[in-house]
Amino acid sequence: MIDSLRQGFFPLLVLELGDFLEVDSRKAPLVNPLLVSTMERDGVAAVTPGPPEFDHWEEFEALMAGSSIKVVSTNVTVKGGDSPGADSLGLRPAAARSLVLEVSGVRVGLLGVLGAGAYAKIRAPSKATLVFQDPLEAIAEELPALREQAELIVVLACAGDEEAERIAEQARGVDVVLSGYESSASTFAYRAGEAIVNRSGSHGQNAGILRMILSPEGEILDWGGRNLSLPVAMPENSEVAAQVAALVERLAAQVPARREVPPAGPAVPSREAESGGEPPYADPR
Repeated sequence: MIDSLRQGFFPLLVLELGDFLEVDSRKAPLVNPLLVSTMERDGVAAVTPGPPEFDHWEEFEALMAGSSIKVVSTNVTVKGGDSPGADSLGLRPAAARSLVLEVSGVRVGLLGVLGAGAYAKIRAPSKATLVFQDPLEAIAEELPALREQAELIVVLACAGDEEAERIAEQARGVDVVLSGYESSASTFAYRAGEAIVNRSGSHGQNAGILRMILSPEGEILDWGGRNLSLPVAMPENSEVAAQVAALVERLAAQVPARREVPPAGPAVPSREAESGGEPPYADPR
């Protein structure tokens, strides 16, 4: 999908909304480096962390430290003691609170927020090291300075549908909100307040695509966007497919098969059942 968009000769900015990290300790050392290297190959410029990334923050920081992908987190700070960047209370930003990336001469300002619903999913041991701020408050603090540096302001929101729309409607000065996390994908991008919203859904089942025509000053002249379903039958990149196949073999050899234990109480439909019998997204698990 990304390769085909790039072949259209349009300037492309590829962004990731988080919630992608493999957290199974048996698989993570093999799976996560491949995930990040594939994201780099696809040209992902920036990511905002989601619950699994914050749940395993030290591992995530180490993984991204050697990566070309930038991390932005506007509303979460980490209790870092006397680590570099820590304030008098021992708090330091989890990552850059904002980023400015240039795309074909247009400076794009990025903010990344974790929604309250997503934050609630972080387990207690990890949450004890984090300090959460309401996304709207954090955006309001960071936005004035960012507006002086960038023509277009984009919020990466690892948040549910209602919270993403609340950000779009109430965060004055934001141009675009891209959201996804336990979310229903919007068929098309749409306006909410003064901002353009595109909800790409959950579990990596859709590619959220937003096309924009901007003036040299960064004014939005025209726009359109939609979410494209990524079916299992979609053509694969042969290089990545070979790496995934090799990874699956290594996992089969190194990770014992997990014994399936029937759930207690009423049966809970699997992701496969919810998607009509096919896996909702392709991964090596």
